[in-house]
Amino acid sequence: MKCMILVVAVFTWLTASTQEIKEMKIGELEHFIKSRNTPAVINFWATWCGPCIEEMPWFNKIVPEYRGTKNELIFVSLDNQRAYPAQIKALLNSKQINATFIWLNESDADVFCPRIDPKWGGSIPATLFVNHSKGYRKFIEKQMSPNELRKQLRSLNN
Repeated sequence: MKCMILVVAVFTWLTASTQEIKEMKIGELEHFIKSRNTPAVINFWATWCGPCIEEMPWFNKIVPEYRGTKNELIFVSLDNQRAYPAQIKALLNSKQINATFIWLNESDADVFCPRIDPKWGGSIPATLFVNHSKGYRKFIEKQMSPNELRKQLRSLNN
């Protein structure tokens, strides 16, 4: 019986630790965002950002409430190279987030921030809402409350 429990625990750990985090440069990320066929919620965060970590479960819970509209949830880590992938995976596994994960392999915010949004001053958390079929694009550079997130999701899908 102990052996069976150990096998299940190891299998669970191995499955959880295989969370894929795609590495992208800014050009690849721009193309990735432009190629979304469904409404997308793209959250920029880092493992060292308390407000970012606090809002992740809200996104994980609330965005699927609007899944009838097939919203895609994407988390883009702005962590430095030392955190990729182990530190990022450890945090994501502890939060049990169901989304697409990307690590932006860039270090100069003065270059990549304006390519995401010209008004982005570099603060995180920050979230980009895009719905190409409706010509909708909104960038928010702050932590959002669950109610604010719901409001933005309604706008994204109307």
